[in-house]
Amino acid sequence: MPNLETLDDVRGFLRICLTPRGQFPGRTVEELANVMPAWLADRLADHAPDVAELRAAADRARTAYVTALEAWITAATAEESTPAAELPAPAKQPAGTPRP
Repeated sequence: MPNLETLDDVRGFLRICLTPRGQFPGRTVEELANVMPAWLADRLADHAPDVAELRAAADRARTAYVTALEAWITAATAEESTPAAELPAPAKQPAGTPRP
């Protein structure tokens, strides 16, 4: 695991992750976001808390989606299905946090 202490260290490492080299074609930013390990996301959060909050909100939305999908799939009948409007809403952002 590289030593990523500064904003420039983190940004430079993320750029390397996107860069094609050898047989590796490189990644898109979306691909990088999908495979970013927790240790790297933690370093990113140290320098870009707004980006980290967006990632957390996306994770909460994904969890809510998976829960709703599971409820819909496993309902025995249409009457048992829970309309999306009745499912619990994803957790709200803390007060004072900018909205995406």
